[in-house]
Amino acid sequence: MASEDASYRRSVRNTIVVIVAMILVIIAALVIPPLVNPIHEEFNSSSTVASPYGLSLTLRINGTQLATGEGETLTAWLNSTSSQVANITAATNWPVGPQGLWTKICASGWPLGVGVMAGYFTADNYTQGSLVRVPMPLVSCPTMMGTPGFFPLQPHGSTAIVKVNGALADWNLTSTLGVAGSLLSSQRGGVYTAIAADEWGDIAIAHFRVNQ
Repeated sequence: MASEDASYRRSVRNTIVVIVAMILVIIAALVIPPLVNPIHEEFNSSSTVASPYGLSLTLRINGTQLATGEGETLTAWLNSTSSQVANITAATNWPVGPQGLWTKICASGWPLGVGVMAGYFTADNYTQGSLVRVPMPLVSCPTMMGTPGFFPLQPHGSTAIVKVNGALADWNLTSTLGVAGSLLSSQRGGVYTAIAADEWGDIAIAHFRVNQ
């Protein structure tokens, strides 16, 4: 009987040890990885994405590591990937914006824009971010501004000959935004996500850090 009691106590003790070990493993899995292996942040100065409409969207920034108070410049452009004139129909499938994105002054229907988000976001979770409000110059634009219905892009180029208010105009599909260093320093954290988006649903992303 004594040996059976000892065996039972040993079995209970072993069970408790196993349960405690399992609990410690679960806690370690939840707590230790974020401390030892944080989310890997890559800082890239340019990004290009291809569109099924025969376009490529490119975003370029002037630096990935900025000193405190140093500004950032974002430049984005659309390029035709066709060897012939690509007559692309206008769309409204913006992945971000267009409100909050910098597009072009006095150009209704400009098909791409750029912006900045405070924090590190990727193509998988950029919808969780919010665009930093960048002050724009006050410009008086014409009251009657037409919107192109088509963008005939030149072969392997960024120039589209669009029709606006019955007249033809050459549009170089490029957007550039300069963000003041004082504005970046006032935001939370030192990591930022640069965004370029177009009305066909394409999005290009780059990242930079403001050292504090």
